[in-house]
Amino acid sequence: MKNHNTMNANPILKTLGFSDTDRVVVIHADDVGMCQTTIDSFSDLHEVGIVSSGSIMVPCPAFENAAMWAVEHPSADLGVHLTLTSEWESYRWKPTTVQKINSGLIDKDGFFHRSCEPLLELAPPDQVYFELQTQIDLAKQSGMDISHIDSHMFSCMADPFFQIYVQLGQENAITNYLNRGGWKRVDPDRKNSDKIKELEKLGWPLFDHLVINSLGQFTEDWLEYTKDKIDHLKSGLTYYLIHPAKATEEMKHIATDYRARNADYEVFMNERLKKYIADSGVYIISYKEINRAKKQLSL
Repeated sequence: MKNHNTMNANPILKTLGFSDTDRVVVIHADDVGMCQTTIDSFSDLHEVGIVSSGSIMVPCPAFENAAMWAVEHPSADLGVHLTLTSEWESYRWKPTTVQKINSGLIDKDGFFHRSCEPLLELAPPDQVYFELQTQIDLAKQSGMDISHIDSHMFSCMADPFFQIYVQLGQENAITNYLNRGGWKRVDPDRKNSDKIKELEKLGWPLFDHLVINSLGQFTEDWLEYTKDKIDHLKSGLTYYLIHPAKATEEMKHIATDYRARNADYEVFMNERLKKYIADSGVYIISYKEINRAKKQLSL
């Protein structure tokens, strides 16, 4: 089922070589490097070719292994999943910079806050900027080719951090993941909508739509669930967000939603889904294509 309703024509589509009515998607794997199985899973998915992009969590225990894999596989499209929260009960990570409670970045146990609310309430913007820039620096130092930056749990999309997020993209000459409609979860009042419109006028590539395979609504028939998502993709450029990870003992210990993560892995490894997407007329691209188009827009 095709749905050609759009807000208005996205200028990046024409530069990418698509029409206003084409359905174009970046299928993006979040949380690479959170633990080892996320790396192994992304490696498998990269070979199959449906998942076109991913992003690595620098503060997490498996970061070095993830960065090493990225360096060894330069054809893979990988960015930095800027991280300011650590949500799990017994598997946590800390800032790469300050370790003091009064920094506002960490909880009483010395780890990132589990949710965005205390982070937004307590973390000074200068500390946030320093931490996020350090994460980018560490990724650069690893030798990986950073295709983009995005944000774990969308924390960077909320005030007062959104401007920092934009600044980091500008200063490091890295493409930001940005959505034309904003992010209801962390910016329900659309405070950043005017800023986003201005960035588009300046030639920044933006996505029209955000689609997520829900981690909290697991169903046994994940293939049909995903095919339905594909059916309902709208015209324009969509950021399709998944969290693939094989259900190893490690992942079962870490994540209460491991079944959905495993389902994301298994379904996007499935040749039936690959054929279904190809037959649907949906075009899969990566940030590599977006970055090439971005250069044309800035000429």
